[in-house]
Amino acid sequence: MIITDLDNTLLDENYGFEAAEGTLRKLKERSVPLIIATSKTIGETLHFQKLLGIDYPFVVENGGAAYIPRAFYLSQGKEPFFEGEFYEIPLGVPFEELLNFMEEFSRKHGARFSFLHTMSVEEVAKLTGLPPHLALLARRRDWDIPFLPEDEGVVPLLEREARAKGLRLQKGGIFYHLTGDHSKASALGQVLKASGLEDYLIIALGDSPNDLEMLKMAQVPVLVSATPDSLREMKREIPRLRAYEEKAARGWARAVEDILKEIEGGELWQTFIRQG
Repeated sequence: MIITDLDNTLLDENYGFEAAEGTLRKLKERSVPLIIATSKTIGETLHFQKLLGIDYPFVVENGGAAYIPRAFYLSQGKEPFFEGEFYEIPLGVPFEELLNFMEEFSRKHGARFSFLHTMSVEEVAKLTGLPPHLALLARRRDWDIPFLPEDEGVVPLLEREARAKGLRLQKGGIFYHLTGDHSKASALGQVLKASGLEDYLIIALGDSPNDLEMLKMAQVPVLVSATPDSLREMKREIPRLRAYEEKAARGWARAVEDILKEIEGGELWQTFIRQG
């Protein structure tokens, strides 16, 4: 099974994955599950699920919720145990509660923030490089508040007070993110169990410390778009980490191709047999 982040991992800076299309075709031919675990919203993620032509379970908003598509169960010859197109596993703190915390913090400390959800579509597109239709979807949050502080000096205090309330503050590529105390890894554990996928060999790909817990849960953790700083920080936590400096989809494809060769040659399986 492949578990992957999207931004700067499978997706290039233009939000395409052309450099990985050949590898993605190989995964489909081999019926390898491709599970997305992202900071993106459900609307954005469904857009990319459609482009990729997959109906596997997925995780959104840094683990705020996980979803199992009805089509996934039908493809396995099983009748879904839920109504509607998706089974939702909510794990995060609702958006309104997160916003209440931020507003209270602002009043208490006189801090000012720019929130993604209050920006215009044009502002979001300019900041992120997203096309307008995806910028619109990115503003509709359910479990996560992305923001920019007017003064970076307030961030350590915000992080302490968030932690005291059982919340988590994370730094993404552009925005800070306030969420409940969850992660992609905690959501993945739930969705894999509910989907009957928990016994698969897990190959996980990410690009930043935000993916650390997700990579830790994998037998084969891979860092793409690696920088000296990200590699040094994450290698301390995951000594077995594989790293590729090549950016996004190109690095993603090279990593997966290397792993497929090891699996088909028996080298990777022998490693796990010896370890077991």
